Amino acid sequence: KSFFILTSIITCMYVFANIFSFDLESHGWAGIGDDWTTFQEYSRQIVIENEWLKAGEEVFYFRPGSRYIYAISHIIFGMSGFAYKMLNIWCICLSSFLVIKILKKMNCSIFLSYLAGTLLLGIYTADNFRWILMVGLSEYYAMICLMISLYLIINEEKLSNTKFILIVLLGITEIWLREEHAPVVISLIFLLKYKDETNNSSFFPYFKYLINYINNKKGIIIFYSSLIIMGFLSIFIRNYFVGGRI
Repeated sequence: KSFFILTSIITCMYVFANIFSFDLESHGWAGIGDDWTTFQEYSRQIVIENEWLKAGEEVFYFRPGSRYIYAISHIIFGMSGFAYKMLNIWCICLSSFLVIKILKKMNCSIFLSYLAGTLLLGIYTADNFRWILMVGLSEYYAMICLMISLYLIINEEKLSNTKFILIVLLGITEIWLREEHAPVVISLIFLLKYKDETNNSSFFPYFKYLINYINNKKGIIIFYSSLIIMGFLSIFIRNYFVGGRI
């Protein structure tokens, strides 16, 4: 725990140094005409014009969730580039922390658990990644949704209905942020009842369990997958009713 706190402090100091190396008068947007600036424009229309359904586009082409994250950030913090930059940072820091917690729960050694969390921090704060660390990549927000879902599944002895619904909502949010994550979100169902029924965090018997699970738990698999697929299809349903085409 102390080691992770130390690495977090060092990372945050590094991030602050990078934040103040940018021109804060520009409110922190990455640059004219790029995707991040475009989504900021869409978030403005959500907040100022109250266009929560249209959200800047009649048809969503990709990453529809990012504009809503920006909009909520501006509603809470105002027209602040600094606020959503820090939101990016804490998504990464919390994801690294959850990686450590998940791996420890999976009976990995303490050394490997902390190493994995530290490496994740290193990947996102080193080399060329540091230049896009604070522009609001949808991957950061999708990553934290995935890590929270995994933590809830692995950490709970018996998953309640409320937490099941929360996992579904996080999964749908993740898909709205990164559409290509849909297969990953659906695959979480194969961990969901594994933890509940076996009370075993080891993955060694997983494949044997998987065959039995598919044979015996078709109902929960279909139910969960249907909810996630409907969340994915909601993008196209919204496009049809707002823009007249999918």
